[in-house]
Amino acid sequence: MPVPYWAWIDSQQQVARILAGLRETPPLTFTWDLIKEDLPACHCFISGKKLQITPHLVPIDLIPSFAKAKRRFFLSATLIDDSILLKEFGVAKEAATATIRPPIVGDIGERMVLAPSLIDKSLEPEIPGLCKKIAEKGYNVVVLVPSFKAGDRWEKAGAIVVPKDDVGATVEKLRVSKGNYVVLANRYDGIDLPDDACRVLVLDGVPAGESYYEQHITSVRSDSALLTAGSPRRSSRASAAACARERTSASCSSAART
Repeated sequence: MPVPYWAWIDSQQQVARILAGLRETPPLTFTWDLIKEDLPACHCFISGKKLQITPHLVPIDLIPSFAKAKRRFFLSATLIDDSILLKEFGVAKEAATATIRPPIVGDIGERMVLAPSLIDKSLEPEIPGLCKKIAEKGYNVVVLVPSFKAGDRWEKAGAIVVPKDDVGATVEKLRVSKGNYVVLANRYDGIDLPDDACRVLVLDGVPAGESYYEQHITSVRSDSALLTAGSPRRSSRASAAACARERTSASCSSAART
């Protein structure tokens, strides 16, 4: 839940005093100095578990190694909105419009993409059980869901819902063993599972956003063209990353829920 901006502005001194007293605690050790002068320009969100303060723009001018760097390299598989480079990272317009792009995309291999619910909606309840049978035949099956709650039905079918602190160990296990059936909650980026590490990838729902700010923007701007374009691209990027193949390798079948 977002704190109303007028209440946030009125509470600045009290909030700053409380946070300054906690600056040596792990959540604030490296972040407090970056936002303490710009609290009025921050968003504040409160949930049943924690309070999260997010700056409207990243204060890159307070990070000397970045602000004073002679050269900066930005790597992105899919950059939906180029303006973020100018607005948030201070990149010159000339540089942002002259990106280095590979001539071909030949390293993602072959993929078979299926949308069962578009073929027959009655197939939807059967997919978790079918995935379990595929895993029992010695293939790794990975399911991506937007939240842990969304993983409940997969767990009932025999899948292992991976805790957020165990993702690294699980990825390593997928790379060295077969027959695994796992569920990853809201982890659509930064996971590479080539070849036998992932032969079937299921996308059950679109990304909900990792931070409270992202989740809030998604809920209040659900019809935004920029946001609706972003979710499918994150999902397709996850499919490409998780099922990356050498050109001569076998294809990867991916079932997507719409």
